[in-house]
Amino acid sequence: MERVAAPVPVAAVAISATLVVQSLPALPGASVWAALGALAVLASVAAVAVGRVQGVSPVLSGALALAALAAAAAAAAGATAADRMAQRLPPALEGRPLRLVGVVDELPTPIEHGTRFTLRVQTCAVASPVIDAEHAETTIPGADGSTGDGPAEGQPGSPPSAAASGPVSDGSSPVCGRLARVSLSWRSGFRTPGRAPAPTLRPGERWALDVRLRRAHAAVNPGAFDRELRWLQEGIGAVGSVRSGRRLAERAGGPRVALERLRLAIRDGVFDAAGPGRAREAGVLAALAIGDQAAIDPRLWTVFNQTGVGHLMSISGLHITMLAALGGAFAGRLWRSRRAVERGSCVLVPVQRVRLTAAVAVGLAYALLAGWGIPAQRTVLMLACAAVLLGTGRGASIAAAVAVAALIVVALDPWAPLAAGFWLSFGAVIAIVVAAAGSRFGDGRFVRAARAALRTQWAATVALLPLGAWFFASFSVVGPVANALAIPLVSAVITPLALAGGALALVTPGAGAPLLVPAAWLVDGLLRVLSALASVPGASVAVPRPSVAVLALTLAALALLLAPRGVPRRAIAAIALLPIAALPLRRPAPGELWLTALDVGQGMAVVVQVADRVLVYDTGPRTSPVSDAGARVLVPWLRGEGIARPDAVVVSHQDLDHSGGAASLLAAMPPDWFASSLPDGHPLHGAVGRSIRCRRGERWRWGEAEFEWLHPTDPPEPTRGSPSNAASCVLRVRTAAGAALLAGDIGVAQERRLLELYGPDGLRADVLVVPHHGSASSSGEAFVAAVAPRWAVMQVGYRNAFRHPHPKVVERYRRLGAEVLRSDAHGAVSIRLAPDREPEVVAARRMPARYWRIEVDEEAPPVTAQSSRRPSARPRRGPARQRASTGTPRVRRSAPG
Repeated sequence: MERVAAPVPVAAVAISATLVVQSLPALPGASVWAALGALAVLASVAAVAVGRVQGVSPVLSGALALAALAAAAAAAAGATAADRMAQRLPPALEGRPLRLVGVVDELPTPIEHGTRFTLRVQTCAVASPVIDAEHAETTIPGADGSTGDGPAEGQPGSPPSAAASGPVSDGSSPVCGRLARVSLSWRSGFRTPGRAPAPTLRPGERWALDVRLRRAHAAVNPGAFDRELRWLQEGIGAVGSVRSGRRLAERAGGPRVALERLRLAIRDGVFDAAGPGRAREAGVLAALAIGDQAAIDPRLWTVFNQTGVGHLMSISGLHITMLAALGGAFAGRLWRSRRAVERGSCVLVPVQRVRLTAAVAVGLAYALLAGWGIPAQRTVLMLACAAVLLGTGRGASIAAAVAVAALIVVALDPWAPLAAGFWLSFGAVIAIVVAAAGSRFGDGRFVRAARAALRTQWAATVALLPLGAWFFASFSVVGPVANALAIPLVSAVITPLALAGGALALVTPGAGAPLLVPAAWLVDGLLRVLSALASVPGASVAVPRPSVAVLALTLAALALLLAPRGVPRRAIAAIALLPIAALPLRRPAPGELWLTALDVGQGMAVVVQVADRVLVYDTGPRTSPVSDAGARVLVPWLRGEGIARPDAVVVSHQDLDHSGGAASLLAAMPPDWFASSLPDGHPLHGAVGRSIRCRRGERWRWGEAEFEWLHPTDPPEPTRGSPSNAASCVLRVRTAAGAALLAGDIGVAQERRLLELYGPDGLRADVLVVPHHGSASSSGEAFVAAVAPRWAVMQVGYRNAFRHPHPKVVERYRRLGAEVLRSDAHGAVSIRLAPDREPEVVAARRMPARYWRIEVDEEAPPVTAQSSRRPSARPRRGPARQRASTGTPRVRRSAPG
């Protein structure tokens, strides 16, 4: 038993050492990892030597062995992280025109007006504008809407190769450093009607592309998905956009490319066979068949998360296990058939071994088809470990199988323990196995299956409660009901139909339609039921994040609660679950003011909390018809904070970088009332029961906090420039702890008007959400001096096209003593003011600091916008008077339709 359980402490030590490395704010030099490796070797030698000495306790040799393992795991994780960090784009190349030659190495993802894909870089060079102009007629258009498709390299009329057009270097050269993989967006010339669409890309194709890249910088919000970490995990060293490109004659080969092409063919077949009008259902089927989660409509994830079935809408361990079990059972039946018995095959190889081998083979095939993600790796490794243990007569040790699988997963991917899915997956498996050990097998087949299913569902639900509280600060009340319906339907019916239909659709869409159309009907019915469950009041309950001690106590109690029958006083363990539900959520005390400026890129979204009241000021941008900051950032953050819905939502004006997420937020969390300066007839007025206008001079109180509109009037005052920006709702919040001023996108003219009305002392505030993202057309010196903020919050996107914030504006605030907090450099910013203690200021990007975070140089000059247009032979007209930027691209200044 000790030999079987040995993997458990080994895995625990290795995972702990890996987590220590991943928690570092910065990576030390290579000498540290070399020293740890040497220490691991010395400790291993010492452990062997001590173990051979007679009379020495084996505990000492075991401790030395574990120390060697910890050093080796830390050295491996650190060296891997350092190597991956070295593959990032050098900062000096951000925004510069580059020419890349590489291979499309993964399944491309359709996006609005184009496609997104990853490119494995083979060669890289700084592009020459002269050469671009010479070969413009032979390139495929990118986002600039340049000329149409041209012949591939090596065909008549083709342009010279990238190597012939300038100094091309490989990915290891000083030009691009060790850049190995990039994530690119290739958009059609949608701003220029009549231009050709972006080309169709397929895995294995080799392309020469003119691109502009930036470092892999992403928004950082508390409790949200860490995109920068995922890019590092996937080896993505830069992200960017394609300006133009040409398909080369050569194509890459190999098993991985063949597998990705197969996945693409299945995805296309699923969408074609599902038929028109079923894109939403086809996206779910594609995700279940090949693990393409990007095919799922982003708006559905809110429903999945509220009902606790998000784990089913991708390739989960449950799906792989189900298919592996079916494959093993089918192989066992064939092996025990009459023909096999006559041949004597079942005598040579036991049927149990055949079943186990077939189950592992089926699980591995499905996991590879699904893209070999972490859940798939974990499940296949656990199946393989369990098969080995059962085949060698050690089937009682599921702990060994789990530990070995976890150890291998961490060895292959040292970032895996940072993912919630890693712990949720292993936790659920352990709970199910422990619960299954207590099942009784004296009943009939149907009764036994029903009891086992109910116990499995109970074990998985209860076991994930503390982990859900730890990772998400919430759990789904309707989750048990939703999972009881969704698990058998998705795993046993819809997923096999999707796989079989996708395989048939490879021949022709008509062949897969008889299976995929009924599967789409089932998905549609399931989505309707899940939507109804998600709309139930209190469907998702927020809980405080437990401390480490409370989490450990709760997990120990769960182990006792799920123990087999006969364990004494098993039910008493339920008392240990009370701290999870009894601890109160943290809320502002009377007189306190909490302000959180979320990181939504180039846009604005601020949450104000006073006592038990919540106001959302602006809702961030809308990035596509199916994706916006409301659903992607605001709703998850509010739920993570235990806020069921805001009391009020304010949209300062109609520009989409401020109002883009409003529709999603209002639909998911209807507030008591909605305020804005939107014109009459705007669709958002009808999205909530009570819609009012911001009117200067109106005020209200929530407890000890006073709210007042300082701008605009109704109707708005005439102004020059953007009437939308000039009509921004300006809100002041005052409590005993301090004051905050939220200024929207007002310009210097509106600032002067506020000074005339309220005087130099009437605008003073501790926190100022800087108007118009810190543009040069706002934050006049008199206004900044009058407000005199301690903290100036600027919500700006990384390397945004508007070059916000302007350096002179930043210097103006700093000169007057304000601390400038920028979302591109600091992530989400939380400021908590209390009358009886020092303010708390937390920047999500830096607290806690992590080595993979992209550092933003706040002192660097703003990014110079570089035109993507090619040189023209036509003479340019004389300079014209330039209009002031509104902070919103021209195509997005209209109200959402």
